[in-house]
Amino acid sequence: MKNDDSDGQVQHLFKAISRLNKIDKALILLGMEEKSYDEIADILGISKSNVSVKLVRIKRNLSETINGLKQ
Repeated sequence: MKNDDSDGQVQHLFKAISRLNKIDKALILLGMEEKSYDEIADILGISKSNVSVKLVRIKRNLSETINGLKQ
């Protein structure tokens, strides 16, 4: 039963990610791949501090979106 719950959470996560704009989607997926902030900044052509700020905002947005999907 726990596996079904995990599968549901993963589905909610990817549904929420699919709603992001292209840059935010790239940021979160690179973060999920455990790329460093320096690597993400180089890949996307933004500053390391911008990566940090954007990831915090994206994670908050995803959390709110996922909570809305569960209701």
